[in-house]
Amino acid sequence: MRGKNIISIHNRSFRYGDGLFESMRCNKNGINFMESHVRRLLLGLEAMKMSIPDNFTPKYVSDQVSRLYGEHKMTEDARVRFTVYRNEGGLYVPSTNEFSYLIEITELDESGYLLNESGLHIGIYKKMKKPVNDLSNFKTANALLFVMAGIYKDENNWDECLIVNERDEIIEAISCNMFMVSDEVLITPALSSGCVAGVMREAMIRIAGQHDIVVVERNVSLSDIKSADELFLTNASVGIKWVGQLGITKYDNNLAAMLSGSLENNIELVR
Repeated sequence: MRGKNIISIHNRSFRYGDGLFESMRCNKNGINFMESHVRRLLLGLEAMKMSIPDNFTPKYVSDQVSRLYGEHKMTEDARVRFTVYRNEGGLYVPSTNEFSYLIEITELDESGYLLNESGLHIGIYKKMKKPVNDLSNFKTANALLFVMAGIYKDENNWDECLIVNERDEIIEAISCNMFMVSDEVLITPALSSGCVAGVMREAMIRIAGQHDIVVVERNVSLSDIKSADELFLTNASVGIKWVGQLGITKYDNNLAAMLSGSLENNIELVR
């Protein structure tokens, strides 16, 4: 059945992966951590040499999402994907650097960020490695590495899968940033290792500081992960998800539970 075309066959995100996106969580009051989301989006657009209009501000993005939320008569929390792509024209070399955007919104079953009751069972994907470059910290439309890692995850019946960079350092999961706890120190891979500059990652570092928890951003090896006391994953859509097992290594969730409980009191909204 042929429906109305939403995306042109000449769309550069479709043809070349020439775009990037933000995954956000919103409710009737606004979008969680909006300032951080738009700041990362703007940095990504600059890195991809796109022309940014003056009115493309946090308030503008918030208004567009809120309008869509209202049009669909939503009442609960919702997941938002805000995709930006360079406008049509050219082959590999674009004929314009102006962009358009597409907003998708999906209502969720639960309100607020909830910590998982049972720990995740995860693995590591090593067959493909994430390169470290100027775009590594952003969510680009070229996500084949994460697609292949997702297939590998399902083949092994895991809940999630960790990703390595070209130096064989553990940097993140398929859709989340990663934190570990070792001797009461909270450790997360450094941005220089190639992980996504996650909005929830940024929030976790800030919240941990409010509780006088020492936070270290550094390169992380597999041996570091195996010797950690806790391991948990974060993103702006789900909050914190603690890991129960990686291989034969099992983890606790004391700090993850405490940080998850503090999360709702640290949500920044743009209304």
